[in-house]
Amino acid sequence: MTDEVRLETATDADIDRLMSLEREAFSHPWTEASVLRELYDKDSLFLVAKQYDNAQAEPQILGFAITRMGEDYAELLQIAVSESARRRGIASLLLTETLNRVSARAIPRVLLETRVSNDGAIALYERFGFRRIATRRGYYDAPVEDAAIFQLKVTQC
Repeated sequence: MTDEVRLETATDADIDRLMSLEREAFSHPWTEASVLRELYDKDSLFLVAKQYDNAQAEPQILGFAITRMGEDYAELLQIAVSESARRRGIASLLLTETLNRVSARAIPRVLLETRVSNDGAIALYERFGFRRIATRRGYYDAPVEDAAIFQLKVTQC
């Protein structure tokens, strides 16, 4: 029986499961070195959604979000949810907490980019109030695809 889903800051102990999810979620996954760089970067917010189950010793990682925090803006670098956990509100939980932390640091806006064909991600971002502000032609490789750039102006707490 599932107990709960908690959002936590990623740790070293999560790296193997994070890399597994990274490979599952992205056609061009980051390297372990890239993920670790964000894990240790003082300007990165690296949140993990964990499902705790009394029957398992270790919680299951359902998703994660990586955001680089700056003075003038934050950039959502990645958000991923395990295929088995999709359509359960995990991405919304991660994005809500990310935006709460951005707001608490008085960062005025959040930027992100996604493939123009990523309809699910675009719908999520638009539900949160992100607006498309630009397109980067041919940004992604294999297949070559444009990137849609979105921005959200953050209301401070």
